[in-house]
Amino acid sequence: MPEVLQIKNYLESVPQTQAMKGNRAAAHLMGKREKDHIKWQHSINALKEGRIELVRNSLEIKEDGVYFVYTQVVFTGKCQKKEELTHSVIKNRETDDSMVILQSSKTVCETRSDSNWTQPIYQGGLFRLEVGDVLSTKTSNVKFLDVNEAQVYFGILAV
Repeated sequence: MPEVLQIKNYLESVPQTQAMKGNRAAAHLMGKREKDHIKWQHSINALKEGRIELVRNSLEIKEDGVYFVYTQVVFTGKCQKKEELTHSVIKNRETDDSMVILQSSKTVCETRSDSNWTQPIYQGGLFRLEVGDVLSTKTSNVKFLDVNEAQVYFGILAV
């Protein structure tokens, strides 16, 4: 029984983790295939606190800060020929040229076969963003994009 008391005392002395007070800016968008690009759309409450806006298929930053930016796409198809799949997040600012901040690529069907394939691309990172920065995505071979919207998303969270 003394061991139980020691453990109890120890646990009571450890600081408890608490959620950050206040609301952090956040956005989570679901994507769907539309011709040669991904159309980003939000559900109710997907854009939180009004400090990030969905404008012309891009996320516009309304408050300076450090943000976690993340995105995922899933491609699927049948092997017919070698294909390169790419997905990028680009930061644009009125005063500067655009800059790719996240980019990934995969190659499928290096050898011909009749098999089906699925390739996810997930990326995320921390970035200092400023008011007026605009984040957009560029994706190749959108024709192979998986139509399950839960697998195609783009988001941001103030940290």
